[in-house]
Amino acid sequence: MNPEYPGVRAVLTGGLAATIVLTVLMYAAPLAGFPAIDMASAIGGFVGHPALLFTSRWWMGMVVFLLVGIVFSPLLFVGMSRILYGSGWLRGLEWGVLLWSAGAVCVMAYLGLAFHPPFTTHPQLSALSSFLGNAIYGAVLGAVSMPPAALRQRALPSAPA
Repeated sequence: MNPEYPGVRAVLTGGLAATIVLTVLMYAAPLAGFPAIDMASAIGGFVGHPALLFTSRWWMGMVVFLLVGIVFSPLLFVGMSRILYGSGWLRGLEWGVLLWSAGAVCVMAYLGLAFHPPFTTHPQLSALSSFLGNAIYGAVLGAVSMPPAALRQRALPSAPA
């Protein structure tokens, strides 16, 4: 395996760390003055109105959110990391911006979700918080799954003599 590119275990660990950070930031956003964002509610209530907290639809939305954040997005990052530039965290940041532009801008607008609350009440803050969340997610994903060479060398077990 080329040490410049992350392996599956490393990228899944990065996905777990990045998803935990994103989830904490998402639910703490109102404390910083950003609109409340509950992706589990939005995903679980995809067909109709947002799912209520801790209902079966909300839990299904949370499972989908976690699967995408921990498994699917990091595995796509492995393939895309070959065409992204810079160190691990910078490649992750680029990945987060790509996720934001594809997911938060294109898909949300296509599905009509960009015109429902909280996007109508605070459209600029919603766009900013979505961008920052995706950028931070990507940077954490890249930093954990592709640590600098000095950290990689320390983490490698030494060969027996």
